Amino acid sequence: MAANNMRAWTHLDTGRSPGASMAVMNQLLGWCFVLLCMLMFSLVAFPSYGELKFGGMPNLAPSRLLRMLMLVLMGLIMLIKPFRLSLTSQTEPWAKATYYVVVAFWLWNLPLALFNSFSLGHTYGQLKNETIPVWLSFWLSVALIKRPQQVVWLVRALALATVVVVAVVAVEVVLKRNIFDGLMQVENFSTELAFLDQSRDGNYRAKATFQHPLSLAHFLVSFGLLFVSRGLFHAQPFKGGVLWWGLGLVSLVCVYFTNTRSGLAVGAVFLMVLLSVRFLVWLRSVRSRLMATVLALQLMWLPFIVAAGLYLAADLLAGRTIEERSSTSSRVISLFNGLDGVAQSPLIGHGIGLGAKMGGIGVQYSVDNLFLLEALNNGIPAALLLLGCLGLAAWRLLPRWQELESGENIGLRMGLVLVFATSIAMFVLYALTDIFEPCFMLIGASLCLPGRYGNSLAHIGRRS
Repeated sequence: MAANNMRAWTHLDTGRSPGASMAVMNQLLGWCFVLLCMLMFSLVAFPSYGELKFGGMPNLAPSRLLRMLMLVLMGLIMLIKPFRLSLTSQTEPWAKATYYVVVAFWLWNLPLALFNSFSLGHTYGQLKNETIPVWLSFWLSVALIKRPQQVVWLVRALALATVVVVAVVAVEVVLKRNIFDGLMQVENFSTELAFLDQSRDGNYRAKATFQHPLSLAHFLVSFGLLFVSRGLFHAQPFKGGVLWWGLGLVSLVCVYFTNTRSGLAVGAVFLMVLLSVRFLVWLRSVRSRLMATVLALQLMWLPFIVAAGLYLAADLLAGRTIEERSSTSSRVISLFNGLDGVAQSPLIGHGIGLGAKMGGIGVQYSVDNLFLLEALNNGIPAALLLLGCLGLAAWRLLPRWQELESGENIGLRMGLVLVFATSIAMFVLYALTDIFEPCFMLIGASLCLPGRYGNSLAHIGRRS
């Protein structure tokens, strides 16, 4: 008799989740997204080299704690979700291509970090500080962010963190010292580098929450341009958009206090490009033919402005003082040394810990080009895949000319294009990876945005 009351489950019901389980899963996904926004905030607003210390417990960074919490929640989600439900599926071809290029980059680097490093210490440092955290943040961004509005909230968290960074820069410039020195102990090379006075020609170089002035300059340039783009392409640039472009301009002004030539040059060139594009878009909306003609004539000055900007950028990069010119000469020598090292082992590189020595000068083991350093450490394929991650993400989001006037989320898309494009430019000029994690989080988040080849159909759904 008991058998008559038992339900027979067909193969069609296998893997289906009851409504209550789906509600719980959606709630857990919502909590994870809040933690993801907090992670983005902590990566920027809290010193990248800092760790919290509790009595009798291992040192713990806020970002590491947030990742652990998200992994616990994601573990619960994986247990209750339907078997065939994919959290990272992409149906838009270019979004799918971008996703798989990032996957290929980390799949190439992971075994090399494990088996091709100079020592176990280098392996542990690479896995702990770069390979695992960055991949987890990218995967979480892809899994949790499915709507453009969620990308907006992530950028808002980034904007709030930028306010903190700008405030720290203001205090630091007045005091002319790292304000975290004394609050945190020197635990590793990153902390030691952050507390080191790196003044140039008597001018203090601000670092804020980053370990090096170049990392701060990269952040301020890339994300400052993101905020400016959000404001300029806002429906009401001088009302709703003023806070965005105001924060962006303040960020770009703060680049001056890092005293980094590359940051100033890259920021000036890309800001000029953004303003030119916005002017051309606005020109198309002018209904008076006479006024449009008068304004169009102003474009005759554009080639001269571009030439002046390029000359200024070249002058900055070449160096204006003896110390700056010496720095430029060292970079050039390091570049040629690095290229010789790449030629000796082009496929898998020399291993983490040896690559920088191949491009170093004397006892200075450093290479001021991240793509070159990737090629030295992990081979030319690693450098090309890194370039592909940033380049493909930027190309997918780049709006068509017809979209610039009335397309969806144009300010956000243009801003993210500038983040990825300026990151490529900055990584040619220095080789620190402080901005890696925020950049790859934004690459993952951008997959749900419409691209130049159509709307992204990223969603939580069954695999085909």
